[in-house]
Amino acid sequence: MRRNSDPRTGKYHPFQAQRRAAVRRARSKEGKIRRDPELKEFIQQRLDRRWSPEQTCQALRTAFPDEPERHLAHETVYQAVYLPHRGGLERTPASCTAAGPLAVDAAGPTSAPPGSSTPAP
Repeated sequence: MRRNSDPRTGKYHPFQAQRRAAVRRARSKEGKIRRDPELKEFIQQRLDRRWSPEQTCQALRTAFPDEPERHLAHETVYQAVYLPHRGGLERTPASCTAAGPLAVDAAGPTSAPPGSSTPAP
């Protein structure tokens, strides 16, 4: 209350306080996924293989154990998928078309996501 009060009178000004709060919370920083092309490519490859954001984030911790700046919360990946200005990731595989579902080879997937019950060949 004190920082948004008039120093001469001590009176609180709510509209001025709201404007100041909006300026203080302004964030111009780009997100981790946009700043790091290698990280973006790693995540996009997993999404193209139909991995969930949770599985993808666990794979990040395994692939980059000594780089905690590349560890993400799954919510970050969801935001990058569903809010393009946050990361520009696509959830649908590039090979998938509007004509029909993704065709699966009879041999199955080439690699299973971590934590899945399907063994990798």
